[in-house]
Amino acid sequence: MRRQHRQRSHNCGQRGFTLVELVVVVLVLGIIGSVAAPRMASWTDDARIETTVTSVQAAQRAAQYFHAKNGYWPDDVNNGQMPPELEPYLRSNVFENDVPIGGVYDWNNGYGATAAMSIRDNNYDADVWLAIDQKYDDGNLATGSIRKHGSRHLNFILED
Repeated sequence: MRRQHRQRSHNCGQRGFTLVELVVVVLVLGIIGSVAAPRMASWTDDARIETTVTSVQAAQRAAQYFHAKNGYWPDDVNNGQMPPELEPYLRSNVFENDVPIGGVYDWNNGYGATAAMSIRDNNYDADVWLAIDQKYDDGNLATGSIRKHGSRHLNFILED
């Protein structure tokens, strides 16, 4: 009896991956992804916080310069509007930009402080506001120079 030999395909001599090897690779990639994803989300949150605080600080420096030169703080304006007094002191209007952590920028003169740069947000993230306070102030949103005022304002206070 003669054995018939099957003709090999054109892949003769090439070795492919087994199903087990492919499953192991997919599992390893899944584990790496599950570890890396939360860290990347944290980096994104950190970047949003840093950008927000940098914008607030720029507006605060402009207001402080204005106050030192004129002896009074800029007048209160509507949410999202820059006090006209600050125009000569700011390169760009941070007030017209969306706040990276959510909400709008607001200059307050008499709302929770004599002078404060604020973020007004109807749907604020309490954890993000607390993270800002912990990093840049005393970690308590009721005290210090960064305070929650009412239910929608995070004040960066220049003068009580």
